[in-house]
Amino acid sequence: MKGILDCLTRLAKEDPKVKTIKGMLRLRPGKRLLRGYVAYFTFFLPLSGSNLTDSEDAAVRNTIVILENAGVPEVNGEYHFVDLKNHAGYYSRTGPYREKDAKFTLYKCSLRNGGFQWFVSITPENMEPGTTSDMDFYYAPAKTHDYLPPAQWTRLNANHTRDPAPKVRFAKKESSDEAGFIDDEPLEPTLPNDSDSDREFDRILDDSNTSFDQSGNFV
Repeated sequence: MKGILDCLTRLAKEDPKVKTIKGMLRLRPGKRLLRGYVAYFTFFLPLSGSNLTDSEDAAVRNTIVILENAGVPEVNGEYHFVDLKNHAGYYSRTGPYREKDAKFTLYKCSLRNGGFQWFVSITPENMEPGTTSDMDFYYAPAKTHDYLPPAQWTRLNANHTRDPAPKVRFAKKESSDEAGFIDDEPLEPTLPNDSDSDREFDRILDDSNTSFDQSGNFV
């Protein structure tokens, strides 16, 4: 067992080609426990697969999307990562709408004509976004390789929507690392250098389809 885990650890950390295994499960190295000779792994199952690089994937997962100043104030707020959908981040938040709790979703949707479009919607509980059951508020054009939402949005022509369209900015999710404990003895996990991680996150956002200033506001 130890040999298998060591092999998986090496592959997940060192081999850039090891991104998926059967069923499109993404492999990520976990933290080492038991004094460094047992490892666990986290597997992610994208809803529609993913063509993202490891760095892009990490940036998408660690981004909080903040909507502000929308004509429908209920859609404003922080949207947190849920999963990957159509090679892009799918984000959501829970908030009140017409005196009931609603699941607000921000996602990239595949269109019947073969293109893509971003939407801000209310999606019914226990359903995935991107169906006719959604209540859509705002939309934006999307390119095939977009993995973060764009700056420019438009109001849908419907009675429940209002101008202006929301302004969008990003924040980085705070790390919540957990150390392992064996027989009440805390063990330090192997973690990446924080400064290196921050620089890589900033680089990926700079290379994405969005532009914003140092405060996280679009320019």
